[in-house]
This record gives sequence, C-alpha cells and structure tokens, in this order.
Amino acid sequence: MCMQLDEIDAKILFHLQKNAKIPIKEISWRIHLSQSATLARIKNLEENQYIQHYAAVLNKSKLNKKLISFTGLQLRAHAQDNLISSSRLISEFPEVINCYIVNGGFDFLLHIAVADMQEYNSFYLNALLKIKNIETVRTFFVIDELKDDNSVDLSNLFKMYSGKSLRLD
Repeated sequence: MCMQLDEIDAKILFHLQKNAKIPIKEISWRIHLSQSATLARIKNLEENQYIQHYAAVLNKSKLNKKLISFTGLQLRAHAQDNLISSSRLISEFPEVINCYIVNGGFDFLLHIAVADMQEYNSFYLNALLKIKNIETVRTFFVIDELKDDNSVDLSNLFKMYSGKSLRLD
C-alpha cells in the first residue's frame, strides 16, 4: 500500500534530512505534534521507505580520501547479463562511493574517493581494467568541490500542501 504524504510528514523528512540525530522531542516541538504521534509518523515513513536508512556524513579529507573523481565506463557488449555482471563487480569496489547506470557516452558513471593518484592508479589497474566487458574508461578528477549535499529538495511538497514556500514553524 502506498502512503500519501502530508505537510507534517514533509516537515519530519526535512528535519531528519538536516540532522538524523535530532531528538523526537525537538521534532515534535517544531511541528506542533505530540512525541508519540511524531514517532508513529517516523516509523510509518521508515516502513514505507521514504526513509531508507540513517547515516553519518563523513569528512573524506580527514579520512585521507582527498582525490575525488567521476569515471565513465562504456561496455563492449550491452546484453542484460553483461550489465548485471558488471554492476555486481563495480558495486563491490570500496573506492566507489556511488555508481549509476546512465545514458549518453557511458553505461556507468562512478563516483570514486581515494587518497591520492597512486591509489587511483592502483584501483584503475587492479580493479577497473580487470572487468572483462569494459571498452572505455574516462575519468574526470575534481579540482574543487563546490557542493556536497545529499539532501533532497522538499520544497515542492510544501508548495503542494500549503500553496506557498517552506515554512517550518
């Protein structure tokens, strides 16, 4: 059964997205709802997979993962079993933060974080080039990160419910 979001659910999602450790008491105060009703709504959002999981955002630089790149991979053969087997291999690589199947000039776009060029080269030679079905590898190294935010824009939900922009009080 598909859940229908309302303005209160959208506000809960907004607060949890900004800080997953925010106490239930604070969320309930901000959205003007009892703690038990707030908790019930959060559980419902989790069960309906609007909230997939909770995670800490780590500082890649402090963890010595300073070299960020985006790598496009093009396959030789595009049969479904080739896509599936390549996907499985790629998702096992710890250097790959995110992996997308895309259209355009590539079949996959990888978001990679490693310590330095030496680690990238090792990953390139010992992992990427070992995938038998890869035809082309093209890497773009990040010079400067202007925005690193996994937040989803929820403003459309607020406009849908109230006809106006985001209001959190």
